[in-house]
Amino acid sequence: MPVYIAIEGKNRVSLFEHLRHELGLLDFPADNVTLTGRDPVYPAPFRIGEAAAAILALQGVMLNALCRQQGAPAQQIAVDCRSAAASTHAVAFQRQNGHSWQYNDPDYPTTDFYRTDDDRFIFLHGGYPKLRDGILDIFNVPNNRKRIAGAVAGWNAEYLEATLADAGLCAAIARTHDEWLTHPQGRAVSREPLITLTRLSDSGPRPRQYGRERILQSLRVLDFTHVIAGPTTTQG
Repeated sequence: MPVYIAIEGKNRVSLFEHLRHELGLLDFPADNVTLTGRDPVYPAPFRIGEAAAAILALQGVMLNALCRQQGAPAQQIAVDCRSAAASTHAVAFQRQNGHSWQYNDPDYPTTDFYRTDDDRFIFLHGGYPKLRDGILDIFNVPNNRKRIAGAVAGWNAEYLEATLADAGLCAAIARTHDEWLTHPQGRAVSREPLITLTRLSDSGPRPRQYGRERILQSLRVLDFTHVIAGPTTTQG
């Protein structure tokens, strides 16, 4: 079953093919790609599983290109939407020394959606002690979900968002799709390419030795990121 995304209103094309075009990968063969399933996987308005499936399939296309370049046979690429969606929540499926590692999701009252005085919702992010303490100081309440909800209910959403931002804290109003596209930040993001490459030096290219059974087995990644998003991106 193909994966779809809405582009410019009613004109719908394959998300996988759309990304191939946007990333300039149309010259790489993709006839051995199979995508199955579709959203919703998670109860969210965004097609998280389908997007993840398309991205994982594109990774497979590029790995196959390297295989062909090294004279190794290409492989069939099959990605299931439900499994791809689970990969975005990898923190819940961690293993350490070959054993499952239980991820306990603690309660962070300062990291949640709250209703404001003008009947909007704002997302507070107090995941770090500095952010948490700053949010609590502005509201002058203890780290208690009910007390925070009562405090947020007395604020206008936009004024609260601006107040927290001015204090160097983290929060965002839950905007509609159209609101985000017309927001200055939304407009700025829409002008950015999907991927940006930054050249760090003027040194010439160096040949790399690839593996035969696992094409990237000689590749090493130096990862200085932390929390969840960074290691998830660099784990390959």
